[in-house]
Amino acid sequence: MTLDKIDQVDREIVFNRESHDARKAAIEYDLKGQRTLHNDAVKKLNNVRKHHTNLNNTTHHTDRTRAIFVAWRLHTKRTVAFANAIKNALQKSLWQTGFDHIRHFAIDKHRTRVENKHMNGMRLMFWKNNCRLFFDRWRQY
Repeated sequence: MTLDKIDQVDREIVFNRESHDARKAAIEYDLKGQRTLHNDAVKKLNNVRKHHTNLNNTTHHTDRTRAIFVAWRLHTKRTVAFANAIKNALQKSLWQTGFDHIRHFAIDKHRTRVENKHMNGMRLMFWKNNCRLFFDRWRQY
């Protein structure tokens, strides 16, 4: 490469750096402006929220939309509580029904076992009292 070419490349590199630095400064300036606008908007929103909260806490008068919202919220709470109470009652009755079925099955099983035990006792008593006599008589003949 010749010296002229080297000087030209060096000048282009310097020009590119300067244009890059200028663009970077412009973008940083714009970003700083956007950040200040955003911070101002956030401050205004927080002030409006504080103002509404203060109005709701200190005044006895509520506007119509606020009253409707409060009434709707209370109605929704009551509806949810009623639905939960019904759900709990149904769930309790289902559990109780299930446990009743289990208890009746256990009672029936116990009753069947007791009946079988008594029937076996009756069979043995019949065997001892009646059938033994027949076998004894058979031996006598």
